[in-house]
Amino acid sequence: MTCRIAPHHFPDVRCALSEMARVTRPGGRIGIIDSVVPCESSLDAFLNGVEKVRDPSHVRSYRVEEWLEFLGEAGLLLLQAASLWKTHAFPEWVARTGRPREVQWEVETIFLSAFPLARETFRIRTDGGRVVSYSDEKAIFVAKKPAGAPG
Repeated sequence: MTCRIAPHHFPDVRCALSEMARVTRPGGRIGIIDSVVPCESSLDAFLNGVEKVRDPSHVRSYRVEEWLEFLGEAGLLLLQAASLWKTHAFPEWVARTGRPREVQWEVETIFLSAFPLARETFRIRTDGGRVVSYSDEKAIFVAKKPAGAPG
């Protein structure tokens, strides 16, 4: 079973993972790819705040450590975890949700006024007073339902 770039929209990630584990056969694998946030609380708050303005369906992007906890709570054994940074062209990314131009401008204003650590961490690039791009982290988790687990 795989779940790609969706869990940050789930109202209850723990419940979703429990259900994924329930329907996976014993010995089966679950792959999850989603946006994650840094451990630093100010960076977590910044990016989750931006996402909630840009997309009202956004619930929360979690830290890698939280994901590891969630997987363990669901009775899954972590096989592999990796992450990478993805650069987004800002105009396309901010327009993707179809929000009004005023909301898109609000998101851009948040990026333009970001504190230095956020500008550096999320690689916010500007040109002529406009945001050109930014980067966020995506994590990939592969977990296994134990062979002896109820199926």
